[in-house]
Amino acid sequence: MNIDYFRAAEREISSLPLLKKSLPIMRKRLERLIEAGAPKEPAGVDFSKPYVDSHHVNDTLGELCALVETKNEIYATEQKIREIEEILEEQRTVLKLFYIEKLTAEKIAERIYVESEKTVYNIRNKGIATYSILCYGALARSSESGGKK
Repeated sequence: MNIDYFRAAEREISSLPLLKKSLPIMRKRLERLIEAGAPKEPAGVDFSKPYVDSHHVNDTLGELCALVETKNEIYATEQKIREIEEILEEQRTVLKLFYIEKLTAEKIAERIYVESEKTVYNIRNKGIATYSILCYGALARSSESGGKK
């Protein structure tokens, strides 16, 4: 299987707004999991039984797994956001306008005061190539030229 690292990098950069929107949702899910697993009223515990039903143990383990999984998802999402945002400053503006704000090359050229759309595409391609190499390493160099207009 041959991976198109250029396209993969474009997809990751385009996902930045959704990744940022997902963090508060995941944090609320984490809060709900913590609240659901919090100790219940003491009156709800039957101290006359010297054992714990296995379904309670399974429920607790399931809640702990969901808690850990949610924390891992939050951490991974925060890491990916930081990774995307660490793109070289030179290309950051063009990539943001192109992939996040979805402006045309013509509008971007006007906004950043360059004469041609080709310059915008060249800056974009350089930024995507740089990002794909930073994320995927040496294997990404083979698809570096894949981002033609």
